[in-house]
Amino acid sequence: MRSITVLSGLFLIVTGAGGRETVFAARCLVLPVPEVGKFTAKDKEVVKVLGQVNKPAAIPWEKGLTLSKVIAKAGGLTKLANTKKVSVTRNGKTVRHDLGSLKKKGVDPPILPGDIVAVAERYF
Repeated sequence: MRSITVLSGLFLIVTGAGGRETVFAARCLVLPVPEVGKFTAKDKEVVKVLGQVNKPAAIPWEKGLTLSKVIAKAGGLTKLANTKKVSVTRNGKTVRHDLGSLKKKGVDPPILPGDIVAVAERYF
């Protein structure tokens, strides 16, 4: 099994089968590893809005918050927003919405604390 280790962005160590290590002098880009999936109590009090909105942000949750209100608070949709692919993730489960269809039906889904609203990009 091969493994690759980067030391200080200048040296690359490749460990091959049998545990032999080879050191290469190389310019390596060292990127920080993002922490994914760690939520705090404060994350539960906000609604995160990301994707094709004008001002992606964490919006404080308030009673009566709906999908259209969250999008409005995030500055509205960009020109590249795909209104047929707006997803709401709650407790690890994602539901995709079509804003045009919701508007025709007169439905505006409620948004709860800790929800993540993502607006996909439209492709031409």
